[in-house]
Amino acid sequence: MRTQTITVQAPTSRCLLLALALLFTVIILGGCGPQMGPGPGTTPPGRADQSQGLLALFLRLEQAQCPPCILWLEQVEIMDRQGRWIRLEAPAKRVDHTLGKGQIFLLRHLLPTGYYSKLRFSGRTVPHPGSPIPADPSGQRQEQAVAWQQREISLAAPLYLGPNDSLSLFLSWDVAGTIADRGLPVFRAAPRLPHLIADLAYATCPEINTLFLLSTGKNRVIDSMGLMGGPSYMAVPATTRGSDNLLVLEPEKRRLARVLPSAARKVETIDLVMMNEPSHLALSEDGSKAFVLDRERGDIFRIDLRSGQTENRVHLGYRPSFLISLPGRNQIAVSLAMSQSVVLLREDDLQPVQTITTGSRPEGLLAWQDRLLYVAESGSGTVLMVDLITNTSQRITVDFNPRRLALARSRIFVTNTGSRSLSLLMPGRMQVSRTIPLPGRPGEVSAIPANAWLYVGDQDNGSILVINPATGQIADRIDLGCRPLGIVPAN
Repeated sequence: MRTQTITVQAPTSRCLLLALALLFTVIILGGCGPQMGPGPGTTPPGRADQSQGLLALFLRLEQAQCPPCILWLEQVEIMDRQGRWIRLEAPAKRVDHTLGKGQIFLLRHLLPTGYYSKLRFSGRTVPHPGSPIPADPSGQRQEQAVAWQQREISLAAPLYLGPNDSLSLFLSWDVAGTIADRGLPVFRAAPRLPHLIADLAYATCPEINTLFLLSTGKNRVIDSMGLMGGPSYMAVPATTRGSDNLLVLEPEKRRLARVLPSAARKVETIDLVMMNEPSHLALSEDGSKAFVLDRERGDIFRIDLRSGQTENRVHLGYRPSFLISLPGRNQIAVSLAMSQSVVLLREDDLQPVQTITTGSRPEGLLAWQDRLLYVAESGSGTVLMVDLITNTSQRITVDFNPRRLALARSRIFVTNTGSRSLSLLMPGRMQVSRTIPLPGRPGEVSAIPANAWLYVGDQDNGSILVINPATGQIADRIDLGCRPLGIVPAN
C-alpha cells in the first residue's frame, strides 16, 4: 500500500481570522439555535444488542378506496413463545381512511430475543360518516366512538427476533370489514414476500442501526435488517445493478459490509481499521474499487473489493466532506470544506489533477455529462458550476445551506437545509428555475430512475419525501419513524 500526502493551499491569514471569528460566534450562539433532532414522534427507542432485537410495526389500508372511518390505536401487545403478552410502548396513533395507498409507521420497540406469534390491540373507532372526531385519546369518549379491547391477530408465521436484529411487521386494516362489524377493527398481518430488485431502493437510519428496503413502485417500507455499525452511505456496483448486491459503510465499526438485501443477510465484511472516521463512499465505474474518505484524518483510501485490501492512501487534509466518481474522466472529485476547495484525483493512483477554489464550506457534488461539475457551497448559499473543459466557473445563488445535489429527468435538484427547500436548476443555466418548499429539513437526496421519482430524506419528520421531478410536487411520503441518512436505488 502506498501512502502519499497532497498539499492543498490553505486559506490566507485574513480568511483564517474570519473563520475563527465565525467559529467563536457559533460556539457562543450555538445553544440558542434550533438543534438537529428527530422531530415529533421519531425518537428512537434505542439499539438492539446481543440480548435484544428491534421490532417495528407499519400499517396500511387493505382497500385504498374505502368508506370514512377513524381509528385510534391506544395499546399494542405481542405474545412471546411462553404465551406472555408484552406491551409495546408507543403514543396513541390516529389513522383514518384518507391514508389511501400509503403506509404509516406505528411504533418501534426493543424486545428480548426469541419467537413471537400474536399481536393484540386496544383502542377506539369512529365507524360512521359524519361522526365527531375525538380531540385526543385521553379526551372524553364520544357517543359515536366504539371502544374495543384486546383484539388479537396471529402472525402469518412465528417471528424470530434475533440478537442485533431490526425487523419490521406489516399490518393491513380492513376498513370496510371494520364498519360491517359495527366498528370492531379487522386487522391482518402480511406474510413475508420475495422482493423484486428492479422495484427496490435502500435507506439507512444510523441512530437505530437499521437498513430499510423500500418499494419504489408503491413508495413504502417492505423489509428491514439490522447492521450494528451505524450504517450510513451505500453504493450499488454499476456492473451488478439489478442484482442482489449492496455495499454499506458502517462508520462506528470502521468497516464496509456487503449485503444481500433480499435475504436480509451480510455476506462479507471489509475492515477499515486504518481509518478513524470513515465518512463517505464512492465506487469505480467497473465496481471493483471503493474510495472511502476518512474525515478525521483527512485521508482518501482506495480499496480493492475483490481482495479487501487497501491499495493506496493519500492525505488530503482539511476534513474532506464528500466525494463522487467521474467515470468518463477516470477521476474522483473530493470537496474539502475547511480549505474551500475541490480536488480532482486520478482513480488509478489518486494523484491530483486539478484543484478548484470554491466558496464557503463546499459539500455535495454532481457531475453532468463529464463536463460540468456542480458544487454545493453550504456556507455561501450558492452552487458553483465549473466547466471542466474550459476551466471556467460561475455561481448560482440558491437558498440557505445547500448541501446535496441530484439529477432527475434532466433537472438538477439542490437540497437547502437552512430554508427547508429544494432549488431546481436546469443544466447549463445560471438561475434557479423554481424553489420547492418542504415540510422539514432535507437531508440526503437520490434519483430513482426506475420510477422517475426523487427521494429526499426529511430530517425533522423521520421520513422520505417522494418528489415528482416533472412537476416539483410532493407525490408521496415514506414514513420510517427515524431520520434517514443514505438513500440509493437498487438499479
